[in-house]
Amino acid sequence: MSGTNRYETGAKIVQEGWTTSDYAVIASGEGFADALCAAPLAKKYNAPILLTGKNSLDSNTEIQLLTLKVKNVFIVGGPGVVSDNIKSRLESMGIATTRIYGQNRFETSLQVAKNLENASGVVVTNGFGFADALSIAPVAAQKGMPILLTDKDDLSSPIKEFLSSSSYTQSYIVGGSGVVSDKIASQLKGNTRLGGSSRYGTNAAVLNHFADEFSYDKVYVASGQNYPDALSGSALASASKSPLILVGTSVDTSVMASIKAKHDNYKDIVLLGGSSVVPDTLANNIVTGKEDLKVSFIDVGQGDSILIQTPNGKNMLIDAGPTEASSTVTSYLSGLGITQLDVIAGSHPHEDHLGA
Repeated sequence: MSGTNRYETGAKIVQEGWTTSDYAVIASGEGFADALCAAPLAKKYNAPILLTGKNSLDSNTEIQLLTLKVKNVFIVGGPGVVSDNIKSRLESMGIATTRIYGQNRFETSLQVAKNLENASGVVVTNGFGFADALSIAPVAAQKGMPILLTDKDDLSSPIKEFLSSSSYTQSYIVGGSGVVSDKIASQLKGNTRLGGSSRYGTNAAVLNHFADEFSYDKVYVASGQNYPDALSGSALASASKSPLILVGTSVDTSVMASIKAKHDNYKDIVLLGGSSVVPDTLANNIVTGKEDLKVSFIDVGQGDSILIQTPNGKNMLIDAGPTEASSTVTSYLSGLGITQLDVIAGSHPHEDHLGA
């Protein structure tokens, strides 16, 4: 499901899920900060999320608004990200507008949260990255949970005040303690941390935790390296209670493990974005539930040491490098969580190739 740019892709995503809608949510296609918290708001009104540039209403978005016969639009973000020119254009089309924003990304997430009354749960995630928020967005939308943005170290005072007056009983901290501190977690009621060593590990943690709550009639796949396709897709995924899988240049091993665990349930896999965003090879891996070989190159001074990881979990090291490079190799392996090598091979019978 793709177009020539993020706006056309977003429009095609909307076409997949909606034929008419009284409501729509519009967010910036140029910056992710204000847009991250939009999915639960969209779900409340059964609305699609459409993207636009800063200064003028994107033509793809305008066509969709007319096609869907939208009567009301929520603009998420201030005039600095979605201009008043766009607001005026919408109103000239006979569409009522409501702008929801704060002085910064944290306050914008709070203002969106205030439109989600009586939520029994909340999501807290770092507002300076997009991937963790997108991993949880379909789930948060399904459950009517606001997504509150924070920095690493502490919640803003207005968000603390909001939480203290809220009746929520469950909270989800999305991301490891390196992006949302334990101090923040300790301030939240009924907290559960969903995090991994990377954005993909966090995506896998979300997929695993809510595995029994998803319908697998459709499974959505988007790039974890940029936000627009996943943002537009989050509203579509929530509409069918579907999981959203994030991929990079490869399918992360933890994500692949999540895929394999439920692969027999998959019925329809929907790729958000073109082949330059979600390569066909990755798409095939997800469809088949099988991984390719993963090859890494470690600089040991005398050429490269080559690590090959197989789909069945075996690890092979070719050319371990000279003795003095052993700490480089072991540190690299430790960083990947590898504690044992199944095969060690040298391409040449010389100490520079055999290692310590």
